[in-house]
Amino acid sequence: DQGLTNGNPIQALLDDGLDGARISQIGLAPFANTRRAHEKAKAAGISVRMARECRERGLAVVVAEELERLSALCEVIYVDFDIDVIDRSQW
Repeated sequence: DQGLTNGNPIQALLDDGLDGARISQIGLAPFANTRRAHEKAKAAGISVRMARECRERGLAVVVAEELERLSALCEVIYVDFDIDVIDRSQW
């Protein structure tokens, strides 16, 4: 076992019993995951907000909506920033 790799931490959370409705992924690029992974996330109830939506509606609006949604489900919100959110041209 090579441990967790890209995308596996979310699967590990689901495997540990976290309800997918308590997970939000914001700013995903359309090529970031396979169709199968995307369909699995949607089936688990994960809120997936694509980069295009963030550009069109504004990141602050999308984040505020997700924080409001999540705050209705729990008392504590853990935020993880994945380096993939930074456009490759900015590396």
